[in-house]
Amino acid sequence: MGYAFISYSSKDRIKADELRNLLISENIDCRMAPYDIHSGSNWAERLTQAIKDCACVVLLLSDAAQKSKNVNKEINLATTKFEKDVISIKLEAIELNDAFTYYLSDCHVEPVKSIDKTDSGMVKVLDAVKKHTGVTEVTEAVKAEPVKKENKLLSMAEKYDVIITDENGYKYEGRMKDGKYHGKGTLYRPDGSKLYDGNWVDGKKHGKFNIYNDDGSLRYEAEFDNDIATVVDKYGYKYVGQMKDGKYHGEGTWYRPGGWEMYKGNWVDGKRHGKGIEYHYFGSILYDGDWVNGKRHGKGTWYSYDRSIIHKGEFENGKPKKK
Repeated sequence: MGYAFISYSSKDRIKADELRNLLISENIDCRMAPYDIHSGSNWAERLTQAIKDCACVVLLLSDAAQKSKNVNKEINLATTKFEKDVISIKLEAIELNDAFTYYLSDCHVEPVKSIDKTDSGMVKVLDAVKKHTGVTEVTEAVKAEPVKKENKLLSMAEKYDVIITDENGYKYEGRMKDGKYHGKGTLYRPDGSKLYDGNWVDGKKHGKFNIYNDDGSLRYEAEFDNDIATVVDKYGYKYVGQMKDGKYHGEGTWYRPGGWEMYKGNWVDGKRHGKGIEYHYFGSILYDGDWVNGKRHGKGTWYSYDRSIIHKGEFENGKPKKK
């Protein structure tokens, strides 16, 4: 069987993700950047090869697509150089410009209102794509019941990578089971930057994970056990505890190189915040009390090595508060 190449404008990315999920749920193989065609020095070569080898092109046709230089190049290659059939999903009421009037003069254009099988136009598109790619079963239209559609997608997720975006804008790409992240998968921040990739079990991080900064650079290599992280930074300091958005967050313990506890308590956004205990180098308590934004702040007790009290009471911005 062949595969379908998905061409779309970056401004229609959400619709493109929906289309990719739908094709996968219908057992249709597909290729779509950046998931199957990754960026790099030979990106143009690999993109051209993907169009050359595809059974058909599925175009998300919109005003943004007509204005996209990349989409114009892809459709030009598909129709004029490789003579591929282009199945166009018309997302909005637009008039074709001169270039797309030429490109799509002999191609199927289907207006749709939604990228799912409740849309009669989308059912026609699916059947056309199946015919080109060699999938034999006919698409059955369904009533507008989102739960059933989602269940179908989630059941396919045990065999195929899917893309799910939660209510907070975090996007997951990978395997799922029983509606939970399960297997190899990648989680992206709402701005699109990669946050985690690794292995998930029943919706929790479990095993080796890479954790990324906002700019895409690697922050940590971590080992998770039931969502509890063990992270050793480049200086040899180890953290064991909860994390959020790739940062220490929740209950956690920070260890010096060699294994001595340095801090045990609450963290928020990568900083000591809340109740916590700071330790001297060989394990005796240095400070026990409140923390705000990484500094001693609030009520606490400051101890010397011999456990005698240096200051007990209020702290402000890391220092004993003057009366």
